[in-house]
Amino acid sequence: MEASGWALGLLPLLLFLPGAKGQTQVCSVNQNLFSVKENEVPTEPLANVTAPVGQMVVVSDLSNPADIFKIANGELRLTRAPDYETHTVLTAILECKEGSHVVTRLPVIVVVINVNDMTPEFPFSSKTWNVSENTNVGTTVIPATELTATDKDGDTLFYSLLGKNPPDAELFFSLAGVNFPALRLAQTLDYEKNPIMVLHLLARDTPKPQEEPSHTATATITIQVLAADIRPPWFLPCVFTDGRICIHAQYRGAVPTGSVLTEPLTFEPGPVYAIDGDTSINEPIRYSIIRGNTDNTFQIGVDSGNITMAKAVPVPETFNLLVQAQQQWNTGSYSVTQVTIQAVAGQLHPPRFPQALYRGWLPPGTGINVAVKDAEDPDRELRLRAEDDDFPAGAPNSGLRYQIANSSAFRMSGEVVLTNDIVGPPQVLYLQAEVLDELTSEKDTTTIEILVQDTKPTPPGDQEQQGSTVNEMAIVGGVLGALLLVTLILLAVFIYKRNKCQKSDLSSMHGTDLKASGYDNKSFQAQESPNGSAFSSPSPEPGPEPQPLEDDPPEGPGNGPAPCMPELEMAGPEVREAKEEMGEDPEQGSPRTGKEGPVRSILTKERKSEDGGYKAVWFGGDIGAQVDVVVINSPAPEEPHSLLVGPEEPKESTVEENESGDRETEA
Repeated sequence: MEASGWALGLLPLLLFLPGAKGQTQVCSVNQNLFSVKENEVPTEPLANVTAPVGQMVVVSDLSNPADIFKIANGELRLTRAPDYETHTVLTAILECKEGSHVVTRLPVIVVVINVNDMTPEFPFSSKTWNVSENTNVGTTVIPATELTATDKDGDTLFYSLLGKNPPDAELFFSLAGVNFPALRLAQTLDYEKNPIMVLHLLARDTPKPQEEPSHTATATITIQVLAADIRPPWFLPCVFTDGRICIHAQYRGAVPTGSVLTEPLTFEPGPVYAIDGDTSINEPIRYSIIRGNTDNTFQIGVDSGNITMAKAVPVPETFNLLVQAQQQWNTGSYSVTQVTIQAVAGQLHPPRFPQALYRGWLPPGTGINVAVKDAEDPDRELRLRAEDDDFPAGAPNSGLRYQIANSSAFRMSGEVVLTNDIVGPPQVLYLQAEVLDELTSEKDTTTIEILVQDTKPTPPGDQEQQGSTVNEMAIVGGVLGALLLVTLILLAVFIYKRNKCQKSDLSSMHGTDLKASGYDNKSFQAQESPNGSAFSSPSPEPGPEPQPLEDDPPEGPGNGPAPCMPELEMAGPEVREAKEEMGEDPEQGSPRTGKEGPVRSILTKERKSEDGGYKAVWFGGDIGAQVDVVVINSPAPEEPHSLLVGPEEPKESTVEENESGDRETEA
């Protein structure tokens, strides 16, 4: 490490110190220039000092500083760690003495190497500046000279911003440069939203925080936003669009024809009233009617904005008044709204309150002239608005007057209930309010329930909604449970029927005693005639005629269970004709039994006829009776199956008598 220029310049001067000239230098050091890091004490000696016999070497008081050097055992050492911020160069003057006489002086220069060990420092820890909210974006609001930090190590500092209140405050400001901390406005300020903004300014002695060693200093900057007169008056109620512009209301009211009302008119959604858009300035407002006041029928209070009648309106008419609200001092700041007044003829209906009970709320200890809040919307005032069917909807009758009839602790101001005394401890108060039509002297009454309690009441709508939600869930659960129960019952019935049918079918297929069921096939012998037709054995009496399955008797001891198969249809007309020729009534049962018998189909043997037909044998319920054999031809299917006698007509049929008197029908 090179020594500083002035330190090196000391070397030739030291050679000519008093006592050096004309003397033989016998004392010596092995090195005159050293470098050491600050905050460290070298473990090795700075130099080795030698002196002849009879002489000694000491540290002179001329050393800078003298208390940091020492000589021990012929070695020059430091007594403590050097500090670059205090001494950048250490100078040791070694005196070679013989007795009290200085023989020579030896200079030793120690250069201190700087180490990044110092934290940057701001000229303040916290400071407040005032900035107007109408300051243009890009303006430097705080110069760099007021925000620049210092570093004794001489390092280059890097600056950054961090928002504290609000958390995104740094978005409203920016620094001119990373090494130049001039504060500039980046976004428009809004006193109404953020009257005070707090920032943290950070100064770091390294480009990146992860570098080692790195030191950071922090200063708090408070921006006090000053309100500026930049917003016009707003007619209330109004609706904000972007937080800076409020779309104000328009008003509607009505008056009766032929009368002059002495009280201020009533309007929807409320009285004509405006405030300064810059609420912190809150400049007084002046009102005036600038257009639409035909014949000066109406007049407006300059300071209050209350509109009253100056004369009667003879006939029904609509007035569209343009009302201006202007700031008292900054007259260039104003707003205009429309007030519609309808003159209505006829007084046929009395006024009436749409509700029998109004609910209000006040906290205990409320003072005088405080409006009662609506319990259903605690952030709004409770309003009693009577209806008059003589006037159009949305245009209240301005001739209505309200009052509290049973208490002096409250009073009416238009449609608003105000306190007339200090409210007591938590309790429930009931007031009787009256509305009076000044023209007809008709009136109506209602009840006001005022809850005096610390907490805001829960709107009934929320409670009903919660209750209805629980009820709806219970109903839905009940319906789903009923549907599940019905489904399970139907499933059980289906399974039961299915199992029963399967058991019945299996019983019929394996070992079912037909005789026990009243059926017998002993009269039929499966023989094949030369012409391919089937014949039955002779029977003494004709059997019963087949009947539809729906006429079967119910299941009982004498009848087996009904088979689980489709219902068979009756035979076609040709079969009925054959029955009639045989002397049998097609609608009756067997002549022998004289009763209706069930029809049972037993396919004893199937053979395909020459012309593609099928053969089936039908027996009546009485096996002992005459057996009827009916063979019906039908087109042959691809695979054989049981034939169901249905409404299809056979191509042709003939009836012949065999030797036993039985009748055979061939196709």
